[in-house]
Amino acid sequence: SSSSSSSNSSSNSSSCSVLVLEFRRQPTGLMAALSGSDAGLRVAARSQDARPRWAGGALVLVPGLDEQAWRRSSGSLTLGHQHALVLEQDQAAIRAYVRRLALASRTSSSHFLWQLAYNEARAAAHTVLVNELSGQPSGFADALSSSKPGLHADAGGAAVRPAWGGA
Repeated sequence: SSSSSSSNSSSNSSSCSVLVLEFRRQPTGLMAALSGSDAGLRVAARSQDARPRWAGGALVLVPGLDEQAWRRSSGSLTLGHQHALVLEQDQAAIRAYVRRLALASRTSSSHFLWQLAYNEARAAAHTVLVNELSGQPSGFADALSSSKPGLHADAGGAAVRPAWGGA
């Protein structure tokens, strides 16, 4: 069943899986590089702040994600400058992008450190099921429907689980 954008019922909300990546190495350079990925460009195309104040310095590469939807879904997770929020469905493309940066700059060890940092962060990532806010007709759900296929859609509540726990 599809959700109606005019519905205020929480049972009709759509959800998506957002990975919370924590970079312990090279966070500043890697975050700047990730802003140039397809996910970063989608956020920029919507004139959305990729580092909103509510995210505590985290890079938010999820089109249409706002503070209310995040707070309602994230439980007790505290974000900081070392975190990046990405759609679970974008993780392969982002990893490939970081790998391309590393290969394109064989003389720069920092790009290889970015690749290592991304792989480490992905291995330790948490997945948060983020629900659309009711009464937000052109926001979160529309942004997700214009993203790549593979989106999780259900009317469940918030769930935080390790990415390796399966789904």
